[in-house]
Amino acid sequence: MENKQISAIVLIVAIVVVGAMFIASQAFTGKAVDTSLPSSKSAVALGDLIDLGALASTDGVAMDDTGYVTVMQTFIKTPNQKDLSADVSLQCGLVTDTTVKSKGGVSDSSTAVGKISVRVKATNLDNGNVYYFDPSEEGTSPDGGPKGVTYCSRSQKLEASFAGLNCKADLYTGVVTCEDPEELRLLLETLDANAFNYVLADAPSGTWKIEVQVRAESNVALGGSGLGSAKAEAFVGLGSTRIETLRLIKGTQLDPMQAVTLE
Repeated sequence: MENKQISAIVLIVAIVVVGAMFIASQAFTGKAVDTSLPSSKSAVALGDLIDLGALASTDGVAMDDTGYVTVMQTFIKTPNQKDLSADVSLQCGLVTDTTVKSKGGVSDSSTAVGKISVRVKATNLDNGNVYYFDPSEEGTSPDGGPKGVTYCSRSQKLEASFAGLNCKADLYTGVVTCEDPEELRLLLETLDANAFNYVLADAPSGTWKIEVQVRAESNVALGGSGLGSAKAEAFVGLGSTRIETLRLIKGTQLDPMQAVTLE
């Protein structure tokens, strides 16, 4: 009798676990959202400290492009065709470290580059269609999607031409030779909080998964004598996004306005 009771308890626990796993998997894929998510005018998402960074250096570290990675996401349901607005705020950090070494008057240069780009992706869970919010810079990213908007970017280049250190003069010829190169280093580290507004016009009705995607890039290069070193890092921190439904004035053009130069 006790064995039957134990078997029944085990069976009940197994059913509960399997059911919970099924519900979790449905929520993760978004299939369960269609019936449980009510129509709404706005949605928000908060990003914790995000472990996303691209690091490149002449010491052999060369993860110079993370590609676009989803760092925040939320869901919103629209009952009929609407325009969607996204306000994305994100901390953006850059570190550039350049060192040059030169002797004998030979020029040496060191370059470090860091960049953070952001785009907003919208997936209609009713039919699987994928859209991207505007605006976006011209061009495409390696995954074929839009290039996104640059939130922060820095290109740091350091050049120097020095005579050198530990110099000795030849007593017969008078020629001065310097054995050791002189060294100059420049290190910059910044952290900014940036925000940008995006719009998805004429979005069909349905349940939407909105993803904020971030791409970190870094690059380094040596020139001249090549004796120096360089390091670049681009990373993101805390972030938040707010999605709202709205109705733009009919006939509104989202194309960027022509640039005007003031004299």
